[in-house]
Amino acid sequence: MLPCLSVVARFWDIVGSLTGAMPPPRPAEAPRRHVPMVGEDGTVAGDFPCHHCGYDLRTLGVNDKCPECGTVVRASVRGNVLKYSDPAWLRRVATGVRWMGKSGVAAAILCVVWMLVFRSALEPLATLGLFLAVGAFIRGAWDATTPDPSGIDEVRCARLSTLARSLLLAGLFAAPVSTLRSRKA
Repeated sequence: MLPCLSVVARFWDIVGSLTGAMPPPRPAEAPRRHVPMVGEDGTVAGDFPCHHCGYDLRTLGVNDKCPECGTVVRASVRGNVLKYSDPAWLRRVATGVRWMGKSGVAAAILCVVWMLVFRSALEPLATLGLFLAVGAFIRGAWDATTPDPSGIDEVRCARLSTLARSLLLAGLFAAPVSTLRSRKA
C-alpha cells in the first residue's frame, strides 16, 4: 500500500473508533457468522439472531419482521451486503457520490478560472459558479450519507453519518461567516 493511502486509512480507522462507527478488528481465530438454514417453506430452521437486535429468528419466515425491532428477517438472513440492499437507497447513495465527483472536478476547474479572472469583470460569474459547485458537492455528500432504511448496522453507522452531515453543515456556514469577518476587518 502506498504510504499516503496508509496514512489516510489509519486516519479513518481513528475516526471510526472514536465515533464507534467501525467494529474493532476481528481476530483471525474468531468464528465467522454462520449462514442460517432456511427451510423449503421459507422459515429459518435453526437458531439465528436478528442482525439488528439479536432476537432469535427461528421459525419466522424470511418475509416476516422481527417481533422485537421490526427489521425484515430477510435482511438478517442475507447479511450486510450491498447487493441485498434497497435499490432506491443504493441509487440515492450512488447518485450522491456522482454529484460529489462531478462537482468536485467542476469546483477545481472553477477555482483555477476564479484565480485567473480575479479582480476582473468575470470574477462574480466565477464566484457564483464556484458557490454552485460547492452547493452541488454538499447535496451529493448529503445523499451519500443517507442511512440505510433497513436499519441494519444503524448502531454502528448512525454516529458516523451524523458526524459527516454535521461537518457538511459546519462547512456550509463557515464560508459566509469567514467572508463577513474579512469584510469587517
